[in-house]
Amino acid sequence: MIIKSNNPERHQDAVFGSAIFRGPVKTKTIVPLLILHLLSKGPAHGYNLMERIEQMTGSIMPVNPNTMYPLLRRLEERGFVSGAWEHPDRRSRRIYRITRAGTGRYEQIKVRMRPHLDVLIEAMLRLRSEVLDSTTKRSRRRAVRSGTKARARHLKSTTHTEPSS
Repeated sequence: MIIKSNNPERHQDAVFGSAIFRGPVKTKTIVPLLILHLLSKGPAHGYNLMERIEQMTGSIMPVNPNTMYPLLRRLEERGFVSGAWEHPDRRSRRIYRITRAGTGRYEQIKVRMRPHLDVLIEAMLRLRSEVLDSTTKRSRRRAVRSGTKARARHLKSTTHTEPSS
């Protein structure tokens, strides 16, 4: 479900799990950024990139072969990555490397994505604080009002708060 605001350039995705990052946002910006990031660390084949992206994102943004391989082909056509067959004389894994143009593109995407990711992180922290912290505080107040101070102490001692950075 996509919630659109009056501003046509701003969309908010109101779905859980991997669907938070889907469609054009995922395939046109985030996944290419992650591919170029991983390839900047060294050569890799497509399946390895899929595994590393899933691991890096804590499985909230898995990438399937129907996304990965066409994207790698596009990045190769545009000169951002180069691919070579592991065994040229037979069908094998295609090993990808970032090119000089790919390194430049990687730096451009990082600069453009930083503000977007910062806003996303802040929004998630506000959401967590609003939903989870307010529920815990409300439970504590209710416990105190009902005369169960022990329950209130228990709630307070079991509440995990993240240090602010």
